[in-house]
Amino acid sequence: MAIQLIGDTKGKNYIFPSAVTKTDENDTIIPSHITERAVAYALRRNLSSHKVKHKGKVKVKAVPKSKRKKPFVVAEEKKLDIEKFTPHDLRRTCATMLSEIGFLDEIVDAVLAHLKKGEIRTYNKNKYDKEKQLALETWELKLKSIINGTESNAIPMPSDNKSE
Repeated sequence: MAIQLIGDTKGKNYIFPSAVTKTDENDTIIPSHITERAVAYALRRNLSSHKVKHKGKVKVKAVPKSKRKKPFVVAEEKKLDIEKFTPHDLRRTCATMLSEIGFLDEIVDAVLAHLKKGEIRTYNKNKYDKEKQLALETWELKLKSIINGTESNAIPMPSDNKSE
């Protein structure tokens, strides 16, 4: 579903390639992915509610002017006019919706890659792979119903793989 929403990625090394290029010893460009914070930075820059703030003089280390990076500024008319949010808000929404659908906190935590705590961490080594798959398939159905404007109460049923 993500590929369908994002678009065709055939022939690309990454869905979200980095604009920063790296080269090897032969000056061959090495494709790389965006960093963990790139989406949050891009959102912040592209929301109309974001204003560039400068407090006094900006201190620059002893770097020649020719080597300094220019800040990336998005023109106001090109910014998104939507309510401010962060990528973490998307994680929270997913967790809340999975809980509302009926998935247990253990499964929601596993989907979010939260670490187990206390004695549970020591004794319960289950990774909940089947349950995470079911939860994410259910989340996909819910997202599709939101995108299409239809309400879906369908919940995928786990297959009984014990007989295989």
